[in-house]
Amino acid sequence: MEQTVYYTCCSKVICKGCSCAISSQTEEQVECPCPFCREDIRKSDEMVYQNILKRTEANDPSAMCFMANLSYDERNDGARKKGNIPLEEAAIAGHLDARYMLASCEWRSGRIDRAVKHWIIAVNLGHEQSMQALKMFYEAGKISKDQFDAALRANHAAVDATKSPQREAAESV
Repeated sequence: MEQTVYYTCCSKVICKGCSCAISSQTEEQVECPCPFCREDIRKSDEMVYQNILKRTEANDPSAMCFMANLSYDERNDGARKKGNIPLEEAAIAGHLDARYMLASCEWRSGRIDRAVKHWIIAVNLGHEQSMQALKMFYEAGKISKDQFDAALRANHAAVDATKSPQREAAESV
């Protein structure tokens, strides 16, 4: 289950628990304001794309990752593919999903050591998919027990640091 919601108006990411709490407060309102910039979040696809492009040009890591996903998405037309932003930029800027996708690209290219390094960085910050990838590599004998144990401890610490009652309520929905 995806744990976050991405607001394209200001390129902010919020946990599902907080988003759920905000939505329950604004259900009866005609407008649906962003909790960060107060802009109405119901927009046309073109307006959403322009906002993301603007945030990408400002080197926003969330926007760069979103654009990288958009660029590789075959369902989008050729006009949108011109915004091809490399995953490396988003990963370097600190976006965990971009880091995971970059590791996956390295793995498919046969650069296992680089893939493992990217996954370890993401795992140390609490990225669950990267933890699953490392677990698979540990079971296949590609990484040592010490590497896996260290990553597992760091992952548990990062996940514990992000626990809240709102997030637990959102998971039960």
